Amino acid sequence: MKILHEKLKAEINYPGAITSLRKEVSLLVEIITSGKGQKIIAESLWRNMKYDYLRIMFLIKIAEYRAQGHPIVYTDETYIDTSHISSKSYSDGSTSDLKKPISKGNRLVIVHAGGEDGFIPNALLMFKANQKSGDYHYNMNTENYTKWLQTQLIPNIKPNSVVVVDNASYHNSYQNPAPNSNHRKQAMIDWLKYRNIDHSGSMLKPQLYQLILQNKARFVEYKIDNLLLEHGHSVLRLPPYHHFNPIENIWAMEKVDAITVQEWKNVCDHAVKEEKAFDGRDAAIDGLSERFIINTGSDESSNESEDEDAMSGEEEL
Repeated sequence: MKILHEKLKAEINYPGAITSLRKEVSLLVEIITSGKGQKIIAESLWRNMKYDYLRIMFLIKIAEYRAQGHPIVYTDETYIDTSHISSKSYSDGSTSDLKKPISKGNRLVIVHAGGEDGFIPNALLMFKANQKSGDYHYNMNTENYTKWLQTQLIPNIKPNSVVVVDNASYHNSYQNPAPNSNHRKQAMIDWLKYRNIDHSGSMLKPQLYQLILQNKARFVEYKIDNLLLEHGHSVLRLPPYHHFNPIENIWAMEKVDAITVQEWKNVCDHAVKEEKAFDGRDAAIDGLSERFIINTGSDESSNESEDEDAMSGEEEL
């Protein structure tokens, strides 16, 4: 195992320790010898391809932004039980106390942002959680989140910042969304015309809608992206099942109101290490998968599958 580990480090910059490699090799051996054959190998290697792609693109973009010198601002929302905090207030050192006292046993929704220089000054938002739901995301919506961006985040971040967000629904509210199949024909024509997509006024609605389906992914607009862009900032979305948001480690600390700049820098440095580790791991798995993948079907069956995928778009009509 030591020889294999050294070889992988030399050839593909494998980032893990020998213990990690041993676990990965053991998993591959288990898959291969499970008796379920080639199909399990292929499914195990490729079933998360979509998530892998999103993670890889995130790693590429954040590395580019760092190389260009953009400040990276991590944002997140969480909640705390008031029975776990001081009766005075929760504070990040830059904001005033809550105007109204919150009784013990209630929950506070916390929205904040930070980076390697610490918490963003005056960006802390706190409010009492709605008791109808245990999910703190239920207590936030696009309107409130946009207001927080406009009044507390944007005025206090450095120029040309990159704001990192997760995929909560209020981060992904569409602006100028594509028409759906229930829209009027003229709305479909207007959408296609505005985006210079070739079409004809003589086309029927199913034909126009098919054009929209084929092109709408290229014209996705998010409200918060446009808002931040107006002020010279960019948005970067975290991939699903990620480990790249250092503010989550901040939430896990016992005394969030006493977090220092150095502690923020430490968790940001750790996030960078996680990014590099996954970057190398993806390359390692890619190389190993090429050695183990066995074609599970003929070209004909592959073509049939592609034909089915192509037809799925038509069925949406």
